Amino acid sequence: MTQQNRLPDCPSCGSSRSVYADGDRNFFCNNCKVTFDDSPDEGGDYSRDPVRSAIRKEEWQQREAARKREAARQWRMNRVSRLN
Repeated sequence: MTQQNRLPDCPSCGSSRSVYADGDRNFFCNNCKVTFDDSPDEGGDYSRDPVRSAIRKEEWQQREAARKREAARQWRMNRVSRLN
């Protein structure tokens, strides 16, 4: 894996073995069960705070809904183009 594509280390346990990308800017450590971002511009953060977790979950649901709407729109456009 190149240096740019390398997953960050978890700030809680210090390992990147169980870290997965969670959307565009967040990461999830399956070992510690924490979500964190690793943006050097923002300083990065992580939290087990339930309020912050709820905010991130809501943001994730909004991104997923937008992605699904776009996929459905693309599917409809492809279907119409095949019928013509």
